[in-house]
Amino acid sequence: MREPGVPVDEIGRIKAVERLGLLDTDPEERFDRVTRLASRVFDVPISLVTIVDTDRQWFKSCVGLDTPETPRAVSFCGHAILDDQPLVVPDASVDLRFWDNPLVLGEPKIRFYAGQPIRDPDGFAIGTLCIVDRRRRTFTEDDRRLLVDLAAVVERELVTISLGRAVTSLLDVADATLDGLSVLDAVWAPDGTATDFTFRYVNRRAEEILGAPAAKLIGRRASDVFTHSAPYLIGRWGEVVATRRPYEEEIELVGRDGAVRRLRQQVIPMSHSVAVTSQDITTRKVTDA
Repeated sequence: MREPGVPVDEIGRIKAVERLGLLDTDPEERFDRVTRLASRVFDVPISLVTIVDTDRQWFKSCVGLDTPETPRAVSFCGHAILDDQPLVVPDASVDLRFWDNPLVLGEPKIRFYAGQPIRDPDGFAIGTLCIVDRRRRTFTEDDRRLLVDLAAVVERELVTISLGRAVTSLLDVADATLDGLSVLDAVWAPDGTATDFTFRYVNRRAEEILGAPAAKLIGRRASDVFTHSAPYLIGRWGEVVATRRPYEEEIELVGRDGAVRRLRQQVIPMSHSVAVTSQDITTRKVTDA
């Protein structure tokens, strides 16, 4: 049996696994629906979302197996995360890497395996979406593409998890530092571009900075609130939603009354929204001048 090699970025990869915080957590429907679908469309008895830890592979979602994990040393997924393309083993019983593997000789008696690496938002291969059969089989190019597409759904959920934690962190930081925090949802044009944003959440400090209570901001469009600055802000936030890349900058915000504030803003993408923290540095800039 050939044990899996170690990725060149293993130290960073393990830190990414820990950062995700999914190990040993309860099942989640967002992952379970993918493994159920994989089992149906590929007509296989076993499908898994695996996370490859230091010395084990743990199953975040599992169809067809009772065990929650297996040693990494005997895992097929440990091999799969070494490449970007799907690892396909048509018949493990005649594959020199796996023929004497205990998962082949004993339960679950793997013959066929196909696994696509799943990567976190920073690009680390934290595990796989894989399918397993107890009989040998072929795997077409269309099958490969479908497996890659399903793995991308899992990766999208990882992005959502990471962004959710980033927003929670922003909430904590904003409350601790008295920064303003607003969450705004994109308004989409038919071509898929964001043409405006509506306020979904505003904290107390953001109310002060924007000069209006949350009750008068929630549901309103940025183009109505930021009369003078709207084209620039909407354009920049649209880039964040499209590219999933956060940014930080200092801007001058012109209020509806014409008053100018100097703000330091940090903008982080969410699923179809942006989280914006704002620190009023107007007085500091005047003092510096």
